[in-house]
Amino acid sequence: MSERKSEVNPPTIGTMMIPLSLCARVGEETTLHDAIGVLFDTHQELQSPYKSRVLLVFDRKNHLVGKVDPLDLIAGVEDGYRRIGDIKSISHMGYTREFMKMMIDSHRLWQDPLSDICRKAATRKVGDIMSKPAPEEFVNEEDSLAEAMHRLALGHLPYLIVTRDEKVSGILRMDDIFGKICDEIRKCEP
Repeated sequence: MSERKSEVNPPTIGTMMIPLSLCARVGEETTLHDAIGVLFDTHQELQSPYKSRVLLVFDRKNHLVGKVDPLDLIAGVEDGYRRIGDIKSISHMGYTREFMKMMIDSHRLWQDPLSDICRKAATRKVGDIMSKPAPEEFVNEEDSLAEAMHRLALGHLPYLIVTRDEKVSGILRMDDIFGKICDEIRKCEP
């Protein structure tokens, strides 16, 4: 019987997370235009092969109140989505292409997608388009990477919000876990 070599100190979420100081953070009153600028500045500072695709939104007391991910941004610049309702729930229901096309036509979605985007980005506030993170999107930085990977996989989440002492301390992205798994596989001898 072969023994598996166990790690002395298994990696924690805290060892792989992106610290809050390197996360894109904005206030609720920030315009989309300014928020996108913060996101791109964060890409430069992070020096990661993976681009950050989330903005963490804080109130004036520095409490996390929301997040803006790519779906929030897309829905935020197309006013027709507000008439439809919760598009994140709808997107997981498995509708046919024909039904989706009917929704686009009946709600007149993306009729002129980019012509008015600059005006919307300059006037629309992050607080108007952000979504509130669900409890399952939070994890403690002392938790195991195994728990984080399980949550990311089962929840189909692109990232987790990491906390320490009930305060946000960073994010753990699926991309970084993917990179770590690939690095480990590349070290293996076939």
